[in-house]
Amino acid sequence: MSKVDQPEEGEAAKAEDVRSAIRQALRWLQAHDRPRAEIERRLRERGVAPPVCQEALSTLERWGYVDDARYARQWVAESLSQGRAGKERLRLELVARGLPRDLVDQALADVSAEGELESALQAAHRWVRQDERIVSESNRARRASSRSQRLWQYLSRKGFSHNVVREVVFRLLPLDQRPAAEDQEELLDTPDGES
Repeated sequence: MSKVDQPEEGEAAKAEDVRSAIRQALRWLQAHDRPRAEIERRLRERGVAPPVCQEALSTLERWGYVDDARYARQWVAESLSQGRAGKERLRLELVARGLPRDLVDQALADVSAEGELESALQAAHRWVRQDERIVSESNRARRASSRSQRLWQYLSRKGFSHNVVREVVFRLLPLDQRPAAEDQEELLDTPDGES
């Protein structure tokens, strides 16, 4: 075998490695979209060399199978439609999944105030139903006073803004269960009430 044949064999082996990495990634993508960073991490965990990973991912992006901007938009739309989280929590989740901040900001820029409010209302309705099942008749009066605080903190932990949380609490809870003005300020000062 001549020295001229060796680089060709190396290129052929690398091309086969790239095809293998693409096939593996396509199997993962069958279930649902995934961000580039997740696919790269999973390929690297399987021992795929960084240059092979990058080439496979570039090919998948060129073919339209991997698109972080699309993934971010879908994640935000799905999460909001299910009332799972507010904009701030979604921002943290997407960045933790390895998406670039500029793509995350673009995806969240499309969220209207009304869209986030609807998502918060959906989450709050679920919380209220659950809270009503948990609270027995005997301690309902005692817990009513803290109900607004608990709902406020729940929605804040889900990443909804102060204005959205305030609107939801005032829409859903009866007048006697709403926080007084001084209590609202106190909620903003607590770690769980931060927005």
